[in-house]
Amino acid sequence: MKKINKQTKKRILLLSFAVLIVVYLWWGNSSIKVTEYSLNNGNLPESFDGFKIAHVSDLHDAEFGKNNKRLIKHLEELKPDIIAVTGDSVDENRTNVDLTLKFFEKAVDVAPCYFVTGNHEAGISKEDYQLLESSLLDLGVIVLKNQEKIIEKNGEKISVSGIDDPYFASRNNKSPASQMSVENLNDVSSFDGYRILLSHRPEYFEAYVEANIDLVLSGHAHGGQFRIPLVMNGFFAHIIAQFYFRV
Repeated sequence: MKKINKQTKKRILLLSFAVLIVVYLWWGNSSIKVTEYSLNNGNLPESFDGFKIAHVSDLHDAEFGKNNKRLIKHLEELKPDIIAVTGDSVDENRTNVDLTLKFFEKAVDVAPCYFVTGNHEAGISKEDYQLLESSLLDLGVIVLKNQEKIIEKNGEKISVSGIDDPYFASRNNKSPASQMSVENLNDVSSFDGYRILLSHRPEYFEAYVEANIDLVLSGHAHGGQFRIPLVMNGFFAHIIAQFYFRV
């Protein structure tokens, strides 16, 4: 029996590793993972006990079943009170606004949808973004561009505010960091009660804490908090829930 030399073994190992990477990437782009958290906070009004938020982020024009049928089914089963979408619904490298809108067309029938932009919305053409935003508003999606909305139940209230991705500030020749300052966050939300913030970026955590936000929903880091240099592993589209909250 002919022995396999070392060079051939290396090639087989490399090929096997490459196949595993491809399978992993395919799985990451085609699977849906739902993570559930129950949060307790003394600031939350009693009427909102059991209030459920479905948090969807970083779809990057991915499609789970035709017109995202599988994704919508998961949302229907969750029966959320609201759906928070925290950016990068489109992908600047393969923009498909129609596909993104088809998801929202079905999502608004499940629950009220709140949307903030991510860096990929800032990266697409101005024409595509204007089409996306105007179409979302036509569908009844609540687009929060450095704005706050109040939700009321049985006379009690909480606020949901949302901020644009810092890349939009760069577009207007402003400092991206200034948009995430504590002062600006407090300007966006002046509510004296339980405050939820939708922001694409988790890396401004300290500013969120200093601004006394009770709950932050963010995305962006789906490629991993730790990444191999020069390796693009940021195309994993799934439902994620990254909750940063004050104890």
